Amino acid sequence: MHLEANFEPHKLSFDDLSQLDQQWESTSVIPLQLKSLEGHSIEIWGFLYQQANEQWILAAMPNLKSCCLDNNKITGIRLNVNWLSIPQPSSLAVLVKGKLDIDRQELSRRLYRLENAEILPQVNISWLYAILLALLLAIGIGLFFKKTRYWG
Repeated sequence: MHLEANFEPHKLSFDDLSQLDQQWESTSVIPLQLKSLEGHSIEIWGFLYQQANEQWILAAMPNLKSCCLDNNKITGIRLNVNWLSIPQPSSLAVLVKGKLDIDRQELSRRLYRLENAEILPQVNISWLYAILLALLLAIGIGLFFKKTRYWG
């Protein structure tokens, strides 16, 4: 039985993760807050990159070149991603949900992974705005013609 399914995932940003990583780097001890997130489901916004070896990376920065993906000084924190199902590449920011894992084999490099990750669907509100605008326009035109009929 998987108990975590009943709980909301932790909302995390790359800024949050970067602060925790800096604490870890300065003290050489994993911060308690980071330890408490490990193994739990998180949601994080980022940009997806697929490397030549079919490995996926989630980073905070858009439009990174493939040569920069292995350079922490350029990319900052990044997450290696293992998917439930392979996503379609996108140049837009995506909301990804997965289980946070710290690679214990590479503690000196502080590598992070998202296991069983999936891209969460985003509500496209531009259609909602278009419908609302059309409705307001129709009401405005209706009121205009109703008013001109009474005064004209």
